[in-house]
Amino acid sequence: MVHTTLWMRVFQFFIRCWSRFGQCPGCFWLRGAAAASGLALTSALLFSPGRAMADITTNTPQDAVASPLQAARAKQAAADAMQALHREEEWMRVAKYLPDIDTSSSKELETAGDVLRARRFPEEALEFYLAAYRHGANKEQVLNKLGVTELILHHPDRARAYFRLTLKQDKKNSDAWNNLGATEYVDGRYPASVSDYRRALKLNPASSVFHSNLGTALIGEKDFSRARKEFAAALELDPEFGTRSSDGGISAHVLSAEDRARFCLEMARIFATKGKIDAMLHSLVLAADGGMNLSDAIYDDPILGKYSKDSRVVTIISNAKAMKKTSMASTAALAPLPAETN
Repeated sequence: MVHTTLWMRVFQFFIRCWSRFGQCPGCFWLRGAAAASGLALTSALLFSPGRAMADITTNTPQDAVASPLQAARAKQAAADAMQALHREEEWMRVAKYLPDIDTSSSKELETAGDVLRARRFPEEALEFYLAAYRHGANKEQVLNKLGVTELILHHPDRARAYFRLTLKQDKKNSDAWNNLGATEYVDGRYPASVSDYRRALKLNPASSVFHSNLGTALIGEKDFSRARKEFAAALELDPEFGTRSSDGGISAHVLSAEDRARFCLEMARIFATKGKIDAMLHSLVLAADGGMNLSDAIYDDPILGKYSKDSRVVTIISNAKAMKKTSMASTAALAPLPAETN
């Protein structure tokens, strides 16, 4: 019964992939790829159901030569199929409201791209942005959105090209300079990133996002004192900065995983200076979660060091140490994966 239900759900996924051919003419090739993936998985289950289903539902091989690695891969394949099915259901809820990509106005197409990007369908968003561009939308605005979407898809070269095209349309577009800086930051080109952010700020000095991004680029250059000044400027412009998340609209607001802990520590320092103790404690927790060694960072800091004996800070440090020990013990306890055999 379990086998039949799982097979039917995967087969249902294939049928839904196929049905999407008519939903979005501009996305034909994407639908075809999705349908082909569904067909391949369905065929595998249809023509070898015994072994495939046993591997997926019980994680145990049907014969003595099947390795634990193969069983793990089968289990992951099942999980991926379920995730794809859920995404398909989410897409169907969105697709029925999308305008016709060939006949709709540029404004409708651009709005559809915004919705798709917000709903985490960046590939489809690109299709609608390109259609909006062809239908006469504001060029620099759409080019900027195309660049941000490519940045979401981890295509920095494409994103850079779109932002440069935007700047070719208007050299005083502060969002484009900021987004170009974000692209250079993602690529690890911190000096270029700092330069681009400064040009954005020269055009729009009142943007907290631009100040924040410049601060992150300065962290990349290990210039922590100047980074603090930029974060402080961002906080002056936006008192909620550092305490809530935001995608910055069409202005990319980025921070690499390795710099996030340092960013949180610097924010804790700024909050401490301003007497915002709750925000400081929250930032210290985030810094610890990011792997920051709070013991050394706090005790050696002239501002945070004042709180080194505060019971709340002591608890945060103790919890961070305990979590680190637990993580190391769990990693050490993991058995190595067996070597794959042909």
